[in-house]
Amino acid sequence: AERCINCTRCTRFTEEVTESHQLTIVNRGDRNYPMTAPGQVFDDPYSMCTTDICPVGALTEDYFRFKARTWEMSRTPTISDFGGIGINVDVWVRNNEVVRITPRENLDVNQFWMPDAARLVYDGYNTDRLSKARVNGRGATWAEATAEAARLLGEAGSDVLFVGSPYATVEDNYLLARLAEAVGAEAPRYVSRADTQAGDGFLVSTDPAPNTAGVERLGFQPIDAALFSIQAQSARLVYVLHDDLALVGLDAGDTPVVVHATHTTNASVAGAAVVLPITTSVETVGTFVNETGRAQLLRPAKAIASVNRSLTMAMGVGQSRIDKVGTPFDRWHDESNQVDALPGWVVLPDVAALLGHEMRFKSPAAVMAEVARQPAFAGATHDAMGLLGVSLVQATAEAV
Repeated sequence: AERCINCTRCTRFTEEVTESHQLTIVNRGDRNYPMTAPGQVFDDPYSMCTTDICPVGALTEDYFRFKARTWEMSRTPTISDFGGIGINVDVWVRNNEVVRITPRENLDVNQFWMPDAARLVYDGYNTDRLSKARVNGRGATWAEATAEAARLLGEAGSDVLFVGSPYATVEDNYLLARLAEAVGAEAPRYVSRADTQAGDGFLVSTDPAPNTAGVERLGFQPIDAALFSIQAQSARLVYVLHDDLALVGLDAGDTPVVVHATHTTNASVAGAAVVLPITTSVETVGTFVNETGRAQLLRPAKAIASVNRSLTMAMGVGQSRIDKVGTPFDRWHDESNQVDALPGWVVLPDVAALLGHEMRFKSPAAVMAEVARQPAFAGATHDAMGLLGVSLVQATAEAV
């Protein structure tokens, strides 16, 4: 209260934006300050937005308080993977760990706001991360793991069940489809999460996945859960990109599984024949398409253990620190916080090459340039998306 200057931005926010009317100004004169009604808790689902608009720091987020100063962190403009809205955010990183997420202005998507729940996912990018490839439950080099994945694919021939993901980028899903085509298998399917959570009609979608529209525009069809176990058991290999089949009640039975996973909590990891750790949305370059058909570009806020030219270039574009003079290397002075994971647009072409199929690209931007030749993605190049994204034409059955 001693910092408050009674600008009334926070009270106006609860009145005009969320209409919860939970804050008001109490007392008079130089003792004025914002407060809830007696006995009431400030539990507005967008309460932390008041910390963004408070001009003097009288209101701060509990989870971030006393963690870091702005000049000690890098700030990266990217896209939240919290649901199908495609909220534009700034991801704040200190010592290669995400410590804060704040909304970034995009009047066509989230205006200036984001729900508290989308901020509180920050620690999921730091903890329980899957690091280092595995073959049959033991640690392996990337060369060994990709070779084993290629061997299994080669032995299975066209009898492979490919599973894409609405949590993976358009680029990664596209390359998965290219790999399926190369081995003669059916096009990948995906696990739909549409209408599996309560939306609020504002910035919380009924779809918790960020790229459902993207995989649908690629032509992927939802998995029929009732048929999956039959299909999986009749296949010789199940190849999963960035998803946890067990989490949604799907069982591959005794069929070998190759999985690209982000976290050790992925239940599919334990019994998988090959595990290829994949980057999260804050460690890669790629495209999400939100539920209104807007293609938006992810940028890497965290570094991974492997040096990659495309990722390094994307991190070094003047966005590193609040003072704009930092380099991409001031993000990760403690290498123990770097996970040994790789983007799908690196690993999938490596696996394909071992099978004799060339699908390597110079960069993820080159992958998206090829995707953008499809009518459903026309104009969605990385350069065109920039910081605010581009609206795609409404996809038709013919376009897809």
